[in-house]
Amino acid sequence: MAEQEPLRYCLPTFSIEAAFWKAFSEEKISRLKLSEEDVDIGASLFPLQKSNRVGVRLANTSIRTSHDVEGVIRNFNSIDSFKSADKAGALQEEGEKLRQYIASGEWAENARKLVPFLVLSYCDLKRHLYLYLCAAPSLLPKAPFIAAPPLPAFASQLSHLLPAEKEVEEWWRSGEGMFGVVKDGRVEGLSCLSHAVGKDGKSELTLVVKDHSTVEVGVTFAVRNLLAAVFIQFGRDVFPVRLIGARLPLSSSVATEVHLPPALAEHEEREGEGEGDRRSHRASLFRIFGMETDNSGKVKVKKVDLSSFFSPYQLAETGVDLNLRLLRWRSYPDVEVEKLKEVKCLLLGAGTLGCSVARSLLGWGVRHITFVDNGNVSYSNPARQSLYTFDDAKEKRAKAEAAAAELKRIFPSVQSEGHVLSLPMPDHPPLSAGEEESLLHTARTLRSLISEHDMVFMLTDSREARWFGTAVAAQLEKLAFTAAVGVDSYVCIRHGKGRGKGEGCYFCNDVVGVKNSQVGLALDRQCTVTRPAAAMLASAYVVELAIASYFAHAEPPSSALGSPPQQLRGYLSNFEQMHFEGKAFEHCTACSAKVLDALSASFEPTIARVVSGRGELEQISGLAAFNASITAEVEEVVDIDSDDDKGDDIEE
Repeated sequence: MAEQEPLRYCLPTFSIEAAFWKAFSEEKISRLKLSEEDVDIGASLFPLQKSNRVGVRLANTSIRTSHDVEGVIRNFNSIDSFKSADKAGALQEEGEKLRQYIASGEWAENARKLVPFLVLSYCDLKRHLYLYLCAAPSLLPKAPFIAAPPLPAFASQLSHLLPAEKEVEEWWRSGEGMFGVVKDGRVEGLSCLSHAVGKDGKSELTLVVKDHSTVEVGVTFAVRNLLAAVFIQFGRDVFPVRLIGARLPLSSSVATEVHLPPALAEHEEREGEGEGDRRSHRASLFRIFGMETDNSGKVKVKKVDLSSFFSPYQLAETGVDLNLRLLRWRSYPDVEVEKLKEVKCLLLGAGTLGCSVARSLLGWGVRHITFVDNGNVSYSNPARQSLYTFDDAKEKRAKAEAAAAELKRIFPSVQSEGHVLSLPMPDHPPLSAGEEESLLHTARTLRSLISEHDMVFMLTDSREARWFGTAVAAQLEKLAFTAAVGVDSYVCIRHGKGRGKGEGCYFCNDVVGVKNSQVGLALDRQCTVTRPAAAMLASAYVVELAIASYFAHAEPPSSALGSPPQQLRGYLSNFEQMHFEGKAFEHCTACSAKVLDALSASFEPTIARVVSGRGELEQISGLAAFNASITAEVEEVVDIDSDDDKGDDIEE
């Protein structure tokens, strides 16, 4: 044999891009959740200049797609399970799969599987911290294959083996796999390998590999499994084989003849066995190696902290999204919380209820929140109303604008607006023609806002202030919710879109008209005097009612968050809460058909009549006639009873 030496390989160095971890994080959150199943991934090979290594790159497109080589990632749910995992055992497990795949004889049809790889990882999704180990399972004989002549030996000795340069370049760039065989002066895929070897197994065989290594004394690590596969498939008689490490430019290529080490060359085939058994026996002569090591030969866990790649705004957004999406891992797998990003919520009232509702909506991932209020922040507000500060009170900032600004400061990704507007209210007539025109302009603006939003919340502190939003939301068939508090009680109601199912609104239980409730009130009635936590409870429940109702009314409807009641009423005096199903009232002053028809037919004139305070709303809804008929019936009953009494007296 000519001058010889062990065949040397350029080992893999894994380069996992930040984009891969971002894409895999999405895979983990959305699909894998609590599963630790293996996920198919692909990687591309690339040269590392002035290095005896070959780069293996994983990018954002690597997940569940095919590349130069194919592997899997196995992600553990906790750092403890990652640390205690049998990593050597995982390598052996993947190596055994490779051994069986080669022994099956199918490898020539899908040579990508000849170069498998494994990534073991733990992803700290909250801190954007990733721990991982990589391996490229390889089958190696106890003694190495022999290169004779030693590498490099291309230009001087074996250049005649290579087909035309153009032919090799076309094969290289074709994407037909890493390996080829020279047949009739052309580079063909490994599917032609059996024809190239011949039936006697003694034909001269020339293998070509896309070699991404850059040093002259070694070839890519991918050759290890190719040589093992050729031996396992065809036995010792096919060796020596000629090996060409094709590189670009082709002048940098290397070549040699590969001979078997003594242990394989002296291997005796078992007589009387089938071909499958002989392949399995040959495969047993190889050991499994392949854990990635550093330059000192040590296996080390790699750590990547990607938090510095994100701006603080991105970290805030991903953090909020993560908490919500984790709900789907165990408790609510069918709740598509991502849809809430597009839901637009209008909050009529920016007091204690409005501030608390906004914060809870923010926690649910709602990104579009609009406030309407005409008040200014006072010194009594910041202690109870969570979106205001002492400085807001000192500067007498408008509540709607201050709330919207604070919401953006808390979470910059939210789209929040504040509108300083006074709600049109029954029995609150304008004092001049100019005020009436301003009021009607406000009514038009508010109707446009309600039309543009998906859910409307009535969160004001008086009955009449809840009327406009309730009526217009019903007219426009919007999902609407009312939260109201008393001294030690609260109520949350769903209405609006559900009216077609007979669901009543806040006003459906009233048999009196909506009047100005602020006239002649003492100080304790002018303020919202209530047990401090009552508003917080009402806000929390009305948001949960709204979110559950949103999914219950979605297409397709979902009851994953429970079947939401139509009304919740709570009483802190005895810490009791009850559910109700309020029915729509035919003569309701807010959502009855007559009121909605009037608003649809002549919106501005109807608003002008309602706010005039002359009992117009009772006339429009038919409530006045209804009450008159009830009164007449009662009087008739009283008259009859009086006559009966007189008759009894006479008989006595």
